[in-house]
Amino acid sequence: MTKQLVLIDGKNYAYRMHFVHRFLSSKGRCTSFLFGGLNSLVALARQLPETAFVFVWDGAGETWRHRFSGGEYKAHRTNHGGDPKEDVADLFPQLPIYQQMWKRAGFRSFEIPGLECDDLIGMLATKAVKAEFFEKVIVHSTDQDFYQLATDKIGIMRGKKQGETNNRIMFAQQVAEEIELHPKDWVKVRALIGDPTDNIPHPLDGVGPKKAAKMIQEGLDPSKEWEKQDYRIKFNFSPVKSRWPIIRSNYVLSHILRDAESEHLDDLTKQKVEALLDGLSRKQFLREKSKLTDDGFEEFTNFCFEYDLADIFASRVSIWKLP
Repeated sequence: MTKQLVLIDGKNYAYRMHFVHRFLSSKGRCTSFLFGGLNSLVALARQLPETAFVFVWDGAGETWRHRFSGGEYKAHRTNHGGDPKEDVADLFPQLPIYQQMWKRAGFRSFEIPGLECDDLIGMLATKAVKAEFFEKVIVHSTDQDFYQLATDKIGIMRGKKQGETNNRIMFAQQVAEEIELHPKDWVKVRALIGDPTDNIPHPLDGVGPKKAAKMIQEGLDPSKEWEKQDYRIKFNFSPVKSRWPIIRSNYVLSHILRDAESEHLDDLTKQKVEALLDGLSRKQFLREKSKLTDDGFEEFTNFCFEYDLADIFASRVSIWKLP
């Protein structure tokens, strides 16, 4: 029986596989993600048997974070013409090919137009745990923002440490030990240090994660307006006051949504989220066995030949037998 669910942060996963394997090609076409995405999946399945693997993708179009930030959020990830930067341009033609192959092999994916992957993962993980669809839900991403989701049933899969053979999985206790705060307070750390990967500004010179955690332990609370801080906090941290509007903005941008009840979602996106979450069942996370036909396996085999994926060809039976 499939006991665990792994929600894979699609774009994060794709970027990592691309940069690790960016020199792979077939017939003049980059195959970094086509190879790395499947090769890594085989390794993940060995580490986590009896597990359902599901991709979650950014929905097309502007999200609430783009609107809230006035278009600054993640704006640095494209060139001035709006196209992907050169170092990732070869990745993007592979995404629809991979997604189509994934779907034809019966695996599940989720995305909602106008909704970022981070929020959809937060919603799906929360729903799957509350409904007891699985014993554990694991978020597979190197994005530390997901720390805020960690509980005793929701874990965050990080990369391997030096000398380790398996990826680390961090539940609430492990996250708390690393950040020296409750996992839900990670968003407060982000508020104080920003996040250059998402173009969220760094508001305080000389403040990194450790110092930010100490400031929070001492009572500074980015979830509150400055006027609502305790008078002692306002006195002790008075130099921070001028940067508080940026800190508060960072706090909002870094907060991952868990459900449709957010003032930031527009009505149409909220309706789509509600429709998805209300209709979810355990089955919708599991692989569609009806697609595992002889014709489908032949098509997957031809895919391996078309893109010269010799290692994937050798593992194709193992991939086909995954839960």
